[in-house]
This record gives sequence, structure tokens and C-alpha cells, in this order.
Amino acid sequence: MDFGLSNEQRALQDTVADFLGDFSSVAAVRRILGGDVESAKALGSGLARLGASAIVVPAEHGGLGLDVLDAALVSEMTGRFVAPVDPMGTTLTAFALGRAGSESQKSAWFEGIMKGALDFGVALAHAISDREGQSVTSDGGRLRGRSLFVTCPPDATHFLVPDDQGTLWIIARDSAGLALRPLTTIDRTRRFCVLELEGVEGERLAVARGKDLVDELIAIARVLAAADALGAAQRMVEMAVAYAHERRQFGVPIGSFQAVKH
Repeated sequence: MDFGLSNEQRALQDTVADFLGDFSSVAAVRRILGGDVESAKALGSGLARLGASAIVVPAEHGGLGLDVLDAALVSEMTGRFVAPVDPMGTTLTAFALGRAGSESQKSAWFEGIMKGALDFGVALAHAISDREGQSVTSDGGRLRGRSLFVTCPPDATHFLVPDDQGTLWIIARDSAGLALRPLTTIDRTRRFCVLELEGVEGERLAVARGKDLVDELIAIARVLAAADALGAAQRMVEMAVAYAHERRQFGVPIGSFQAVKH
């Protein structure tokens, strides 16, 4: 059994890495975090053109028809280059639509996802624990409740939200009754918020999958978050090793010292 990446998967990573090397330099990241809207749009639209938004969209709907591992390879690169984008919500929404959307819903949503015109946040924390009383209920097509640590991209147009029965809903960011409260975290390149819903109207995904699909989305989210962290960790190790070869003390590179070697 071969546990290595295929040539196609390596090519995907290399393509994304080449793009992010140009559009997600330290200077570019600082500009975007400082409010440079044009640079942020160039980064997001460029990734969409590479197919990052279409990775798990089924091929019969014009997507690449790939799997979670392929999405994780892209997440690894966004972490490696500290890119101020968060494709997790859109990836999870595309995956959920593929599993639980009607044909009309797939046609309506996949096109905007692949073009990069739609950007999704995802609310899953309330499906993992009831911390601070968080929960989301639905009644008559309207959602009520609260969810913590929702992925909240700056240009998010919609959110994917499960209710307490495992039914998945898509709600628009500008929906009446929806309030977003930003959260301050250590990583400024990944934005999170609290969703507060008071009678928010949503679109229910047509095929009932129950909590099994929500659990699967949670597992995929953990994989993507781990891949993002792995990319950042790999890059930090490489930078530390390079520095140890360049930095000199007492006339020799510090990498020659026994403690640094260890």
C-alpha cells in the first residue's frame, strides 16, 4: 500500500505554493491585515482560479471532484505561507451540499462557490459542546440560538449552520435577526466570531442526514485545521534551521553548538 502523495497531488501543492509565494509574502500579509482590500481580493480570486474552491465540488457539477486529503494539501500550503484566507467554511459547505443538497441546490450554490463569488463561514462549536449554553434550534424554517468560535472570513457571504437535530442550514450574512460578534484570537490571519440568531431565516439542505453528517463535517474541519497548523510548523522549523546556519557567535555558526544541534 502506497501512503505517499500522487504526482497529481504534489503538482496541486506546488501550484498553490508557487501562487502563495508571490501573493502571500510577509509584506503582502501585513498589507492585507492592515486593510488592503485590493490585495485581499487578489489573493482570494487567485486561489479560486487555481481551483481551490472547487476541490470537493463533484465533477458532474464542474468541480474537481477530489477528496478531503486534497483539500488538506491546500490548507497545508495556506498555513505554510500564513495566507490570510480561510477556505475551511467553503470546503465544508461544498462537501455538505454534495452529500445533502438537492440537485437544484447544488446547481444554485456550486457555481458561485467555484467562481469565488461566495465565501462561507461555518458554525460547528455548538454541535461539539454546550459550552456557555450555546445551541441552535430551528422552528418553521427559522433559527434561534448562539454558536461560539464560528469561522468568519472577512468577505463571508453565508454561513453553514447545523441545528440541534443535525439538519444543515445555509444563512446569508445580511439576514435579519443575525448578529456577529468578532472574537480576538492569537492568529490575526484566521477570523472567528460568535453567531447570535434570533428568528433567522435559512435554507435547509434537502436531504436529511442527521447528526452523522455533522460529525463527519467536524472530523473534516479538524483535519483541515491540523493541516494548516502542520504547514506553519514545517515552515517555522525550516526557518529556524536556516537561521542556525547563518547566525554566527564566537566566529562560528550557532548550528555547530551541541545544544542547538540537539
